[in-house]
Parts: sequence; structure tokens; C-alpha cells
Amino acid sequence: MQIFENLLFSIGAMKAGTSWLYENLKYHPDIDTVPIKEIHYFWEKHGAFSLLTRPQRIDVAVYHLNRVLPHCAPHDVPALLAWFAQFLSEPIDDVWLANLFRARGRKRYCAEFSNMNSVLSPEGWNHARSLTKNIRIIYTIRNPLERMWSHARFQAAILGKFDELNSWGPEQFNSLLDEGGIVAHGAYSQVIRRLREGFSDDEYIICNYEDMRKEPLKTLRQIEEFLGLSPFDYPEGDLLFVHNETRKMTMPSEFVSTVKHHVNQELEELQRLNIDTPLDWAMERVNA
Repeated sequence: MQIFENLLFSIGAMKAGTSWLYENLKYHPDIDTVPIKEIHYFWEKHGAFSLLTRPQRIDVAVYHLNRVLPHCAPHDVPALLAWFAQFLSEPIDDVWLANLFRARGRKRYCAEFSNMNSVLSPEGWNHARSLTKNIRIIYTIRNPLERMWSHARFQAAILGKFDELNSWGPEQFNSLLDEGGIVAHGAYSQVIRRLREGFSDDEYIICNYEDMRKEPLKTLRQIEEFLGLSPFDYPEGDLLFVHNETRKMTMPSEFVSTVKHHVNQELEELQRLNIDTPLDWAMERVNA
């Protein structure tokens, strides 16, 4: 049953600019981003593990309400609480998802920014397509070495092991890569193959993180054109702000030596797919 006119997915690899996209596209009057960035509905239905159990949703609701409510205008509070009441409702099904966007008014696109969808199965994408007349997908990629290091720092911080990274060797890094899904989220070529197999050229767009950082407004204009939307005057502060930034640390040589075969393999696969990548992604840099 097609319950959406237009569904928009931002499926960028983790640490490849999806938070920046969310924080800017939420201003566009034709895009409904809802109060949280990642709903994870299709991953919940077709992924390898759950992200929408009731305890998980309660944690998400508490986190976001504590963050948003103190700055929320009084007249906006009832609608915000009503949305989270729906988010916490049962059962988790297609109607549940549709009801998360029931206050969108005339906004054209209902948007989901879950980067877990970058590793969604074909069955999951078939489910998504069955719910909409028009599907659009934004896939953001980043220098694979830099992305893996950012993802590794992010994952280590979650595990309380960030300060140990400088002393780790290949065994510890390989364990982190596997447990954190760091390699899977860096397999750009696999995602692009699935996009090419499952969607027409006008249903998806591939954007580089580096382009977003260098020319943010140009990137947003390209996305607006891709979606068939009118240009919007985005707040300058959000155009330049780095959202959800991972704590800094110099990349250890042990990390480079551990991941370089993954990175080189991915760069070769992208070349086979005729994907243009920035010059500073060159393999020579990883071999240095």
C-alpha cells in the first residue's frame, strides 16, 4: 500500500556528513525531517539487530526531549510531545511510520536519515519502494581512510576506549573494525552496485563529504535540483558548522597499516565502477 507521495532517504556512510545534511535540509519548507534524525524503521524490519525496542525508543525520547524542550517555544510543546507519544506507541508497522509524518502539512518529502540504510538488504529497499510513489536517495561518501578513522574514534568513544587508541596494534583495531561495522559502512562500491541494480539514475545521487565541506551551498543546490525543489536560503551558521564532530586524535601508523588493504580495495572497486573521486583519495596516500 503506497502511503507516501514522496520518501527521501539519506543513507550516507557513518561519519560522512549525514548529520550536516539533516541539520540543513530540515529548514527546507518541502522536507519533513521529524524531531529526530534517524528513525531506523526499515532497518528494524530488515536489519540484523533491533534499534526500535521500547527501551531503546524510551532512551531516544528522553535524550531528545532533554535536549530540545528547554529551547522549545511554549506553543510548540504539545505537538512535540504528541510526536514522541506516537514514536513510543505500538505496534511498529507501516501505519506507525506514516503517523510519524502525519503533521507534515504540505511538505512534499518525508525524510529518513538513517545511515543503517546504507547496508539495508534488497528486501528492505523493496519494502520502502512499496510504500511510496516516488523514492529519492542521497548517498554521501568520504575519503575512505579518513572516514574509517573518524568512525573508529566514534566507536571507541562509545566503548570508553578512546584514550587507548594510540597504544593499539592490529589485533585491537581489527576487532574494532569488525564489531563496529566500520568496514561494512566503508564498502561504498557495494552500496553503489545495489543502487544501480535497484533504482533508476534519477532516483539516487552520490555526494562527496569533501564537497560538502568546501562548497556547502553548492551541494545543497545540487540536492534541491535532484529533488525538484526550489532553492532555499539556509542559515549561514549551519552551512559552515560541523555537526556530530568526533573528538580529534592524530591517526596512528598502526591504524593505517591495519586498514590500508580495505581502503585500497575499495578505491579499486570505485575505479571499476567509474566513480569520480577527489585526487587526495589516491592510493599512494594510503601506501605512504
